[in-house]
Amino acid sequence: MTEPRVLELGAGYGRLGQYVLDRHPGARLTVSDVNPGVVTRLREGPLGHHPRARCEVLDATSVDAPDGAYDLAVLTMSLHHLEPAGVAALLREGTRVARTLLIVDGWRNPAYLAVVPMWCLLGGPALVHDGVISLRKLYGPAAVHALAARCGAPMRVRTRFVLPGYLVATATRESPPPEPEPGITVETHPLNGPDR
Repeated sequence: MTEPRVLELGAGYGRLGQYVLDRHPGARLTVSDVNPGVVTRLREGPLGHHPRARCEVLDATSVDAPDGAYDLAVLTMSLHHLEPAGVAALLREGTRVARTLLIVDGWRNPAYLAVVPMWCLLGGPALVHDGVISLRKLYGPAAVHALAARCGAPMRVRTRFVLPGYLVATATRESPPPEPEPGITVETHPLNGPDR
């Protein structure tokens, strides 16, 4: 694909968007965030002046874009900020507007509490407070699969662990079974085993 259409959801500082544009000369990028102040900052920076990028205010749980508008939608390090209903909506909307939804977030594991003393040294109580809350809110693979099953859209979700400690999930819509032609009756029978 020479000119992939990429939607970055929850872009924050826009570092991923800049990385994509620098390494993929044909990519067309929409960087977005639900916070208008963040989008204003993005528009004033390099992404706002890049000929292959647009900066938009978009809610990842209710994307204002037509079906199939993008080849890839990406959400990084923000999944844990969403409530379960928001994750289900993200999965439904992300796979509606893009052929593939890629999610990268922290891997839910209690061993990460071992970094709390380092956070205390580097950032003090505020960093510890925010970090522990984020660790508690991370979604595990089972939760992502369960929420995908309840999101109201047929999809396939794959999750995997990536070092040093990330949950990577890819979601794609499954095609619904074809409608039978008018006048044709389709009967299904349970499999009863071999004929005797």
